Amino acid sequence: MVKIRPFEKRDQAAVYELVQAGLKERWGEIFDPQYNRDLEDIQGFYLDTLRAIVVVMTEDDDDQAIIGSGILFPLPAPNVFGSWRDDDADAGSGDSKKVTDVGECRMTRVSIVPGRRGQGLSKMIVRHLIEQGRLQGRKRILVETTKGWESAIGLYRALQFEVVHEDDECLHFKLDL
Repeated sequence: MVKIRPFEKRDQAAVYELVQAGLKERWGEIFDPQYNRDLEDIQGFYLDTLRAIVVVMTEDDDDQAIIGSGILFPLPAPNVFGSWRDDDADAGSGDSKKVTDVGECRMTRVSIVPGRRGQGLSKMIVRHLIEQGRLQGRKRILVETTKGWESAIGLYRALQFEVVHEDDECLHFKLDL
């Protein structure tokens, strides 16, 4: 049995390692951890600055063993790349600062440890974040993933996210709440 709970400062190192390891696995030799500076201070960047919902998944009998994570933050969000919108004049820019609809949010950093993948855990995290977005009165969740990341694409499609834009590298999804 697993549980989802809010991120706490004591989770910093474990979540950092979890997400970075998943990205390194995905990108191989071209992976650069410096590209993901937001992970160096999750409390400061996501919780204090963006007022995000950050969750971790743990084994029920061991609250210390983090096996998954996910983040949902409201838009607009300064200093965040991504979040294409269908009404942006420059849709490919990825500049989250252009977003003016406070009902929108972005989901990111959904990650599961390798030994627990394929068990529906990422789907549990995403469903939890969707519900949290609804409870906050959000209207839409945006998410993006790179082309070829089939497990992520399949996850979002299975949860009724709709592809709204495609560029050379990414698929951009939305889910109206």
